[in-house]
Amino acid sequence: MSETQMRVAVIGAGVAGLCALRHLLNSKKDYIPTCFERGSDVGGLWLYDRNTHIDDNGMPVFTSIYRDLIHHEKMNTPDIEGIEEFQGEVFHSHHYRTPENYKDKNVVVLGASFSGQDIAVGMSDYAKQVFLSHLKDTLKTALPANVVQKTGIKRMKKNRVVFLDDTEEEVDVLVFCTGFLTQFPFLSEDITQVNSERVTPLYTHIVHIKFTTLLFVGIPRLLSFFPQCFEIAKVVVAILDGTVALPSEDQMREDAENDFADRKREGLDDTQTHFMGDGDRQWRFNKDVAKMAGLDPLPTSFQRLWDYVTIQRDTKFLTFRKQNFEITDTETFVEIN
Repeated sequence: MSETQMRVAVIGAGVAGLCALRHLLNSKKDYIPTCFERGSDVGGLWLYDRNTHIDDNGMPVFTSIYRDLIHHEKMNTPDIEGIEEFQGEVFHSHHYRTPENYKDKNVVVLGASFSGQDIAVGMSDYAKQVFLSHLKDTLKTALPANVVQKTGIKRMKKNRVVFLDDTEEEVDVLVFCTGFLTQFPFLSEDITQVNSERVTPLYTHIVHIKFTTLLFVGIPRLLSFFPQCFEIAKVVVAILDGTVALPSEDQMREDAENDFADRKREGLDDTQTHFMGDGDRQWRFNKDVAKMAGLDPLPTSFQRLWDYVTIQRDTKFLTFRKQNFEITDTETFVEIN
């Protein structure tokens, strides 16, 4: 290996890992990247596997992709009073694949973010009744006739669910659509810590503050994942190239703490340290890291398309995925047939 070559380990061959590999290989610097992937193929969390626990090779299944998904592994499963009494089927959306198994059953889906809505609608074609339980305001979109919105769950009984408004329903299945928890089982806790979903010590959600050649792609949540990961991977390679002059360790720590404090003042809780899903936060983040690396930020058309599709998803959930778009230039997009 020549003095100009650098060996780079890329952990994971999902979207983030593949983006990192591409930019490493396209760099003018002479990198020797090695990708470590525990799955049987590339794709990571986006690689569909019909199995839900163990794959055909006897390895744990970590993808959460269900058959009809057109969008992490450690499941967030809340404690619910009486769950041990419930005699029906209980599982997390991580283990959901197809809706046919729930024919003529009464199902309660806990959580109404994208996967909760998606699974509730998918199951509605087969289930007798689906109760979509959540703490949000009433969803604006139309839902199938047999999907009923309910408040959060207060407790479970033998074959019934009690909601926070004290109404009860008989159910056969409980599905947790309650998200995932961040974990790095390949890093020791003296290197990286995760507390209430806050990964530390990180600068700009990318750079390990103490070990600055330990870099993360894909930490931010609720953002336009594919293009943002592609851009973050560019920043990572620019840092390795030496194009980016990082601040001192003390300055990076101060910046991370200021960002955390700003989020708290804006009403975000500890679990939303890396949350990018409100307003233009993800686009401001993109501009900041692009400027740091001397890159162009994502075109304005990406933001406009994201904002438009978000409205369509919130108001026309049953049909929005049938829409197709083409980005025509840096500012605009059009819908195509």
